[in-house]
Amino acid sequence: MEKYNLKNKDDIKMSNVLFATTSERDYEMNRLLLLENMPNTKYGEYVLAEGGHCSCYDFDETEWNCIKVTEEELNELLEKACYGLRVRLKEFFKNY
Repeated sequence: MEKYNLKNKDDIKMSNVLFATTSERDYEMNRLLLLENMPNTKYGEYVLAEGGHCSCYDFDETEWNCIKVTEEELNELLEKACYGLRVRLKEFFKNY
């Protein structure tokens, strides 16, 4: 698991998005994206991007924290998920 530098938000194409979720609408909305086939990743590596922004601003103003994970590391993260957006991701993968 390592930090991933999302240099340009335009690097994210719809074909890269495996999973996306947004928290309930409030002042500090949170988002979680699971991305594949991103620049500087290999087969079997994913980018988990968590972001948030004040609802006063647009989605484009989201501050993203990204990590690059292998499939094994992603499964470990999901096992430890106990609340929040990662739980939604875990539920998604139960049905995937």
